[in-house]
Amino acid sequence: MIRFEVKRRSRGGASTAAVALLMLGWVCSGSLHATLAHADELAIDGVEKVRSLRLSADFADVELRATDGGFRGSWHAESLGEPRENQDAGIPVLPAAAPITLVNDGQLLVRAQNASYRYHLEFDIPRGWGVTVQIYRHGNVWIAGMEGAVSAWSAGGDVNVLQQTGAFSITAMDGSAAVDFVGNTLESASAISAHVPTLKERGIKLTIPPGLAAEFRISTTGRIHTDLPPLLHGLKQANAKGGLNPLSVMLNGGGPSISLRNVNGDVEILAHD
Repeated sequence: MIRFEVKRRSRGGASTAAVALLMLGWVCSGSLHATLAHADELAIDGVEKVRSLRLSADFADVELRATDGGFRGSWHAESLGEPRENQDAGIPVLPAAAPITLVNDGQLLVRAQNASYRYHLEFDIPRGWGVTVQIYRHGNVWIAGMEGAVSAWSAGGDVNVLQQTGAFSITAMDGSAAVDFVGNTLESASAISAHVPTLKERGIKLTIPPGLAAEFRISTTGRIHTDLPPLLHGLKQANAKGGLNPLSVMLNGGGPSISLRNVNGDVEILAHD
């Protein structure tokens, strides 16, 4: 049986992994200790024509901040040491290269996929851009203030989206996921998915304006916490049977759907003050 609880709000500050900008890493021969490089700016031609960002990496922590100005990006990389299979084969670690960038048809493509390094990327981007972030192996993602649609996926690490007014699709395959939605309306269907290591983890957290009209589709093996009485009432009326069978609950008459799926943890749905 899924357990429903009225959640008392605890208004803490946003937890952000203070990520430094995209930069260059040196080789640390014969050592498995991370080597921190100097910061470097990311120079991109034609960025004034861009309307969206697509970023991918193997190992990376990503911080994206909305701005009313233009694009600015920086990076650095830390050596992860020689992978064991490379050591056995006598293959040296190559120096970290700047992320590959390409402007194509209004989209800025950024790739940082040297698996011998963990990249740290920090961008200031126009708040109206659409954003897609994909971390294929491990890394935390932090995005704040965007008005365009945001899609963020990490194979290992937490994903946090703050002050979001556009649609969102957030997945943390081995971590927790949180979205702070501040828009008055949701323009299209959105989703949050997480698979946390243990039930003690925070899991999924969504904060919304109390007047938001939406249809919630919730799947979880843990608890559902909320401080929204209409949502709590709807959850009880849904006669939940537990497990990952989705519950469908309307808030304020319903609207675009918000899917929340946590296969090993809790789901929190809280109202803004």
